[in-house]
Amino acid sequence: MPSFISRRLLSVRELGFASRGALGLALVGVLATGAWFSPWSPGAMDHAADLAARGDTDAAVAVYLRVADGPVLPSMARDARWQAAWVASVDTTQPQRAVELLRDFTARYPAEPQAALAFERLATLYSLYQGDPVRAADAWESAAAVSPASPDAGRWLVEAGLAYADADLPERAATALRAATAHPEHAVAAYLGLGRLTLSQDPAAAHDHYTAALARARDEQDASLARLGLASALEALDRVDQALAELEGADASDPAVARRVARLQARERR
Repeated sequence: MPSFISRRLLSVRELGFASRGALGLALVGVLATGAWFSPWSPGAMDHAADLAARGDTDAAVAVYLRVADGPVLPSMARDARWQAAWVASVDTTQPQRAVELLRDFTARYPAEPQAALAFERLATLYSLYQGDPVRAADAWESAAAVSPASPDAGRWLVEAGLAYADADLPERAATALRAATAHPEHAVAAYLGLGRLTLSQDPAAAHDHYTAALARARDEQDASLARLGLASALEALDRVDQALAELEGADASDPAVARRVARLQARERR
C-alpha cells in the first residue's frame, strides 16, 4: 500500500505531466496558427484575399508575391502571381506596378488561361493610363491569340484594330479588324471600323464594308450607323441620290441622320 507521501508525490508528478501536456497543446496550437499564415500555406492566400477585400492592396500584393517566391507547388506559385497582378491592376494609383506584374505573369505563363485576361488588363492600362495605343493594340491582339475561342476574342480584335487606327497604322488596323469579322458577335463593329478606316482613301471599299455591317446589324442603332457610313461612301463617290435613298431607312429622329440628310439635300440643289 503506497504511503501518504508516495501518493502525494504521485499526484504532484501527475499534475506536472498534465501541465506540460496542456502547455504542449497550446504550443502546437500557436505553431499551427503560425504555419497556417506562413507564406507557404493555403492560409496565406486566404490572408492575402482578406487584405485585398479590405482595400489594403499593397499588403495583399506583398503577401501574394511572398507565396509565389516561396517553396510551394508550381500551381500555387502561378495562382499567387496571378492574384498579385490582378489585385494590382485594379489599383489605379500605381498603374506601372500593375503593368510590371502583368507582363511578368504573361512572360512566365504565356499559355495559361489567365494570360488572356492579363493581356486584356495590360491593354486597358496602356490605353487609359499610359496613352500608348500601339502597346494597347499589341496586348489586345495577344489576348485574342492566347484565347481565340473566348467570347471576347472578337471584341479584343476590334479594340486592337481601332487602337492601331488611332496610332495611324492602317495596315495593322485592317488586319485586326478583318480577323474580328470572323466573330459573329462583333462582326458589325469590325465592318464599321473597316468602313471608317477605308472611307477617305477607298470609298468603294468602305461602301462594301458598310453594306456588310448593315446586313449583320441586330439593332436600330447599328443599322443607323451602317446607313450613315453608306451615305458617306456614296457621297464620296458622287452618288448623292443613292446616299439620300439609303438614309430613308435610317432613324429620322437621330440628329446625325437629320444633319446628313440636310447636307445632302443642299448639295443636290446646287
